Amino acid sequence: MIKQGKRISRNSCCRIFIPSALAAGIVLLLYACGNTQNGSVQQNKPFANTDSGAIIKLGRYLFYDNHLSFNLTKSCSSCHDPVLAFTDGYRTSTTATGDNVLRNAPSLINVVFQKRLDWANPFVTDTYKQNERPLFNEHPIELGFKHNEEIILQYFRENDIYRKLFAEAFPNIQRRIWPNLQNSNPAWINQ
Repeated sequence: MIKQGKRISRNSCCRIFIPSALAAGIVLLLYACGNTQNGSVQQNKPFANTDSGAIIKLGRYLFYDNHLSFNLTKSCSSCHDPVLAFTDGYRTSTTATGDNVLRNAPSLINVVFQKRLDWANPFVTDTYKQNERPLFNEHPIELGFKHNEEIILQYFRENDIYRKLFAEAFPNIQRRIWPNLQNSNPAWINQ
């Protein structure tokens, strides 16, 4: 029996994930067919007149940075590990405080084709909106951004690499770190 909070063994993985992967592939294909118009994927991009390559680069840096969590223990990639098909391999994911959440982290593979992005809330339909939950959720705390915003944002303001990345991605927007940080991560995920 697979215990909650433990990684799934290789044998269990084959029995559980191979059929699930086939089913998920079919579901993704069906979603993709319903989420296109004139053969192109429809997605919400809140910043149309900016350099998307620079935004994607910034988003990639943010995705792997533990400074997005209040105690420097988690990044987006902690629960969406590329080695594990952009999930964490657990039955239930673990927060920055070490608590287990009710569900596991959904895979981010082909996320741009998915109509619903949250196990608990079917009304979250784009990655920009979904990005708010792991950052700001309080019950349970996932990354712990809420009530720690200034401390976390101060790191990004003072870090030379991030100052350069933010300036490249948003050259006409000065000192507005939060909206740009919030939109960069989904830009990388959606590419």
